[in-house]
Amino acid sequence: MSTISRRCRRLLITEARTAPVSAGAASWRCRELAKLKVRKEHYVLAELHRLLPQLDTAEMVVWDCRIPGGCSLRRPDHLFAWPERYIHTEVNENGHAEEKCEDEDSRLELIAADLGRPGLVVRIDPDFTG
Repeated sequence: MSTISRRCRRLLITEARTAPVSAGAASWRCRELAKLKVRKEHYVLAELHRLLPQLDTAEMVVWDCRIPGGCSLRRPDHLFAWPERYIHTEVNENGHAEEKCEDEDSRLELIAADLGRPGLVVRIDPDFTG
C-alpha cells in the first residue's frame, strides 16, 4: 500500500462531519465535495505528513472543507490548528495563474479570520520549473 493510500484513508473519514484522527484530534471534510480523483495535492500532503509527524498533534485538521464554526465559505487545501496558532498549506497545481493576487489575498484573510489566531501559510507549487 502506498503512502498516499494510507494517508487518504486516514484523512477521508467515513463520518459525515467529524471523527477522531489521532489522540485528541479531529478531522473535518465535506462528503459532498469529495472527489475520487487523486491529485498532486494528495501526494504533496501525504509527503508533508510523512516528513513532519509533529503535524499529527494538531487539535483540528481541515482538508478541502470550510472551517467548522467559521463564517466564510472559503476552503483551505489543508489546515492544521492548535489552540495558539495554525499552519495552512496551499498546493497550487499548475501555478493557479488564472487567479488574481487580490482575490487570493482576500481568500487567505477570510480563512485567517475564521480561525481568529495567528498562523502560517505555506504555498507549494509542485509544477514550478524555475
